[in-house]
Order: sequence, then C-alpha cells, then structure tokens
Amino acid sequence: MALRKASQSSRAARTVHSLFAEAGSLPRRESLLGALAAGSPDTGPDTGGGIGDGFDTRPALARIQSAEATAEGVLFAIVPRIDPDLCSGCDACVRICPPEALTLIDTPGGLSAYHVDPESCDACGLCESVCEESAIRLETMALAPKDIPLQSWACRACGVAVHGPQAAAEGRAQDGLCRICARTGHHKKLFQVLS
Repeated sequence: MALRKASQSSRAARTVHSLFAEAGSLPRRESLLGALAAGSPDTGPDTGGGIGDGFDTRPALARIQSAEATAEGVLFAIVPRIDPDLCSGCDACVRICPPEALTLIDTPGGLSAYHVDPESCDACGLCESVCEESAIRLETMALAPKDIPLQSWACRACGVAVHGPQAAAEGRAQDGLCRICARTGHHKKLFQVLS
C-alpha cells in the first residue's frame, strides 16, 4: 500500500501549499497546526454563519485526501470496517451514522449491500458503539472496503423480512430465523403451545 502522490496542479497540493503560505505569514509555528485543524477559506463550502464561518471544519488530512479520492489504493484517515462474519444485518449502524458514511445500497444484480464511504466518515464512533455484535471497528490509514452483499429471507418464526451479509447469513437463512428469534427462542415456546 503506497501513499498516492499528488501533482503540483492538483486541488490537494494547492490546499497544502495555501495552508503553508497562510501559516508563514502568522507569527508562531503553532499557527500552522491551527490552520490545518481549522481549515482554509478556499477549500470548503461556507457553513452559513457562526463559529468557523467560511471554513471547512473537517480535519485537514481528510480534506486533502478527498481531493483525489477516486484513485485505487488511496489510504483514508479513518475507515469503518464491517466484519461480515460477525454482522447480524440489524442496520443499526446505517441508521445511526450522522454523516451517512455507512449506507444500504442496491447493487446492479438486484441485491442489497452495505456501502462504506470513508471520505464521509468523521470518526464519531457511533457505529462502533451501537453494534451489539462488535462487527464494526474504526481503522486508521486504511483502504476503502468493498461493498458487503446481503442475503434476504423471511423469518420462519415471526415472518419478518430480514437480511444479513452473505458470508454469515447462509447459516442463519438455513435456520430460517431472524437474529431476535434466534437469540430469544420464543419460537420454540410458541410451537409448543400450538402443537
């Protein structure tokens, strides 16, 4: 994994050069770190007023990386990584992610998949905290992960349509149970009452 090389004419190079030029005119060396942390007026959209007005408030490294993030092999500062073997497919991470770095997408094959956009991740850690299965971890300086295809089925106990990563869902789909029915065992009690 090699770090990508930015050309002098790229937006990322211009951003870095403008931050260094701005810091050179300030009296102390620490001002460079302040400029990198706060952002630069010409690199991001106006926030609409208040603290940091006119500044992009994302961390400088993420801003610089996002300038040319379309290339293969690009390292990102923070990457949410989902372990398909542990994931239950509950979608809690997708629902709680404020910058929508974790999303549920439809693939060209008609299946659903988890998509991770590390460029949008602000490293808040909510996805990691909400995951009951500990299937998500935040990695630093990592490549963007591939989409995780999901398999769908209907729970044979409660009838709810559920999905999960194909790697782990095959075993659960054979059981025919959703994650809640598999964990609680209520379907066994109901079966005993009905028989």
